[in-house]
Amino acid sequence: MESSILFLDNKAQDRFDLRGILDDLRLTAVIDGIVSIYESEEIRRFFYLKAKDRGEALFRQDIYKDLMEPKIKDIAERFLKRYKTHLIYFYNAKTVSQQQSREKWHLDAAYLYCRAVSGLDDELNSAGYSSKGLGRLHKAVKAYRSTKEYALLEKDAFDCFALIASRRYQIDLDLSGYRIGIHKDTESTDFCSEIEKTFARYNSPAFDFAITALPGIHMGDLELLILNALIQDYPEVFTELSEFAAAHPCFGSAMFDTLLPELQFYLSCMAYMKRLSDKGFPICFPEFSDVRGGAITGGYDLSAVNDARPDDITENDFTQNPGESVFLITGPNRSGKTTFARQLGQIAYFAALGLPVPCKTAKLLWFDGLFTHFAREEELSNHLGRLKEELVRLRSILDAMPDESLVILNDIFSSTTAYDAYEIGKRVIEMLSERKCVCLFVTHMRELQSIGRKPVLFVAGEAGPQRYTFRRGSGGTKNDYTEILAEYDLGYEAITMRLRRRF
Repeated sequence: MESSILFLDNKAQDRFDLRGILDDLRLTAVIDGIVSIYESEEIRRFFYLKAKDRGEALFRQDIYKDLMEPKIKDIAERFLKRYKTHLIYFYNAKTVSQQQSREKWHLDAAYLYCRAVSGLDDELNSAGYSSKGLGRLHKAVKAYRSTKEYALLEKDAFDCFALIASRRYQIDLDLSGYRIGIHKDTESTDFCSEIEKTFARYNSPAFDFAITALPGIHMGDLELLILNALIQDYPEVFTELSEFAAAHPCFGSAMFDTLLPELQFYLSCMAYMKRLSDKGFPICFPEFSDVRGGAITGGYDLSAVNDARPDDITENDFTQNPGESVFLITGPNRSGKTTFARQLGQIAYFAALGLPVPCKTAKLLWFDGLFTHFAREEELSNHLGRLKEELVRLRSILDAMPDESLVILNDIFSSTTAYDAYEIGKRVIEMLSERKCVCLFVTHMRELQSIGRKPVLFVAGEAGPQRYTFRRGSGGTKNDYTEILAEYDLGYEAITMRLRRRF
């Protein structure tokens, strides 16, 4: 039965691999930060797998929205805590050598496992979720819980646990002679409860549970003495414990082994996004456009927000009208062209995962593939030269990309002549246009705007001291290089006129 809350078809195969764009978009450190929240390396692989299609991305968005509800989030966190603790206990049961200790760890693991499963089922009954994903998960949990195998495990685990909990005794220690005495006791005061009540009035925990009288999972000499005495006084309890371990040596379901990292993926992303919103950075759920167009408002670069305030970050807008597919991003050096392209790439990346995106609003095309080609330092060891290395990388992108992909080209072909760079850039744009791709091309070559496909120009304009924003247009804005040339009389006409006067 389908139960995955990430993959509509219940399997992770046949998904577009996103690893090739992470370094260019500076997302590796962002992912590291998200993974560290639950300290689960297992969720990292989910950041490499694009949602299969728009339907799967919306499927994930709906689950994310459900998990944002405090009641449902609490249910998920309780399940995770119980399930992860049961895994620790099960590992302990495989580690210790003493028989009764091993069997008790095994029982505790089974008891917590059943509490995790039954608790998830019972609490989802009144959770009020609306997503298809949580609905089919709940249905699968109910079906599993109704199996004879699980029902027997739950009954036996709860009965054995209750039997052990019902036995009360008092221990007398004679440390000088290293002797102990066990007294069956059902009347004496529970001193731990009394101490807790006393300290409760001070609104302070009575015990520091990090300090344990008998630490470690392996039993020491004193513990073994106590255990042997208990075995003599309560033989029926330890018989029941052994019978439980023999009857249920293994238990579990692959469904919950899958659910664990998937829930951690959502909750980790939610915690990261909440940190952003708490600091004042906008996030939103993207819409997917039914026509070939879209718009983004207030986009920003995630790699720049760690120690920054919202006022320190430059936001940018982007608009794609129907029929537009190639966008030239240009402007002076250090005007943020690469940052602008990275912002758009990060938004497309998180949208492709079915997650909220870093901007105020977003309406996007659904892309079948995401590709980036950013300039890199020349590697002397490959003996290709920078231009050939860039062309080889570009060829691999063109060979691998499906139609209707997003391709971001950043400051490439700068190692060759202006004429060759123009001719190569022109041909690349034509090839991408034929494949119905959207291309963001960061370049100084505004001449590319004149080719037949009529690329749309986004030009950097000064928005304050050392701050630039990008706007659509062909005429440029303040600090566009044409104005800088005009300011210093270095434009084509000015130079031509001076040459004519001289000669």
